[in-house]
Amino acid sequence: MYDTKNRENDIDLIHQEHAEFIQIFDALHASIFSKEKQTAKYHILSFIEDVVMNHMKREENIMQKIDFPEYNHHLAEHKALRNHLHSLRLSWDETENESQLEILSNLRGCFIAHTRCTDLKFIEYYSQI
Repeated sequence: MYDTKNRENDIDLIHQEHAEFIQIFDALHASIFSKEKQTAKYHILSFIEDVVMNHMKREENIMQKIDFPEYNHHLAEHKALRNHLHSLRLSWDETENESQLEILSNLRGCFIAHTRCTDLKFIEYYSQI
């Protein structure tokens, strides 16, 4: 049996980070047409390297610890999101504003779909053990 307090803290943190991701997406979106191109790049790098990667590692560690039955599927989605983020970071400065918006919108959609479907299955499973 897993410590209920730790489980509740883990789930709260996951939800909190998901909300933060949306705020970061919104900040990136707003920065695309600003004159401060470096600000946009800074937000992207922070988003990729600090927030998302750490979040995914935390989720993956919990899934392994609890022997989550859909771990491999979830891991594959994380890998796809990481690859998408990596491509976005590498191409950001060479990409026109309209393309940046399209790429960012696509990534935001993938992220929202992941959190509402795949992460929800994980959270529901974790809540019940």
